[in-house]
Amino acid sequence: MRGKPDSLALSNEFYLNSEDHADMRRHFVQAWRIVRRFDGIQLGKKKSFAHASYTQWVIDRATTFGMPYPLPRYLSSTVPELPLPLPPHTMKEYQGRLADAESRELMWKGEYQKKVREYDAVMGLLEQETWEGHKKDEEIARLRDLLDEKDALLAQDPVRKRKQRAFFANSCSYPDDPYP
Repeated sequence: MRGKPDSLALSNEFYLNSEDHADMRRHFVQAWRIVRRFDGIQLGKKKSFAHASYTQWVIDRATTFGMPYPLPRYLSSTVPELPLPLPPHTMKEYQGRLADAESRELMWKGEYQKKVREYDAVMGLLEQETWEGHKKDEEIARLRDLLDEKDALLAQDPVRKRKQRAFFANSCSYPDDPYP
């Protein structure tokens, strides 16, 4: 629609099915029977958008009746358009702008390369620390294996077994202990 409806009589009447005191349902059914149907020729081409005047009419009508839902805010209405730079009028002005743009491009490329080098340096340090941590973990595991081997060899020594038995027997001796 391009504007507000012209030949429409709109009213704000409604009824509830359970409380139909004034026989309103019959009036509504009769009204729907006399609705005129328009075809595509009378209505015109279908468009995928609503015109601003029709949208404004719908919004005004909704606010007069106090509709219980908030109005949608469109992004295009809240964000101001960015002004475009004016085109250069002379060749000298164009060449000046081109030289300025090229110098900014070189500056940003230099900044990018600097950040890439910093990133590579940090990643190298991180990789080196990870490698050193892995080596330390391997060394700790090797030393634990050696300690377990030493404990296993010491546990096989018969003299040491006797001394351990005697030590534990003396520390907690019971009256009926078979090993004095």
